[in-house]
Amino acid sequence: MCKETKIRILNGRTTGDLNGQPTCITYNGSSLVDYTLTSEELFDSIGYFVVHDFTSLSNHRPISCAMFANFSSVPCDLHKLDSLPGKFLWTDEAIASYTENMQSQMFKDKFANFIAKSFNDSDSITESFNSILVDCAKQSAKCINKKPIQKLKKSTRKPWFSHSCTDLRNTVKSYEKLVNKNAQNGQYGKLYYTYRSKFRRLCKHEQKMYKQQICNDINDNIEMNPKQFGQC
Repeated sequence: MCKETKIRILNGRTTGDLNGQPTCITYNGSSLVDYTLTSEELFDSIGYFVVHDFTSLSNHRPISCAMFANFSSVPCDLHKLDSLPGKFLWTDEAIASYTENMQSQMFKDKFANFIAKSFNDSDSITESFNSILVDCAKQSAKCINKKPIQKLKKSTRKPWFSHSCTDLRNTVKSYEKLVNKNAQNGQYGKLYYTYRSKFRRLCKHEQKMYKQQICNDINDNIEMNPKQFGQC
């Protein structure tokens, strides 16, 4: 440890030190020239210091050091990003206009005021600088503030697929998992095939009844206006 600066050296400075390991190999011998410095206050926080094996990439051995650290949770509200002003359409004309506006006297004055102004924190600096860029962009390019259109998810469920079909399908899947985990258990296999047959028969029955109901509705309203029937 250096008494004047209270700096500790991780890894010895000569090969004869207790913890010293050579970190460089040259044609005329080895030497210890790579090390890590740490203050005396942080010395107890050092997790480890390692001198790794030599590689073919260099005549120096890689070194690494780890430090223990504690992180406190910070409320997410303090780190919310500002909302974007919108989407700008950057055509060739818009880019040329942006360059020209940036060189105008108005924006030169804005940047001069920004440089001369004193700020208390980095957030206010960033906000002030971004406002200048956004103002110039609004004067140069077309801004679109339209919200993205959310696509509606199409339902893949068949109109005839009833709740009974859903319950029976879940039962089949449950026994299918049991069969996969217990292949030697014949009882699970028997129940699986039994419920699967019931599920298939139920699906055919529900589909048949659904089609039959449509045919009955058509026959009952055969003389009705087709447009009115479609609204029923």
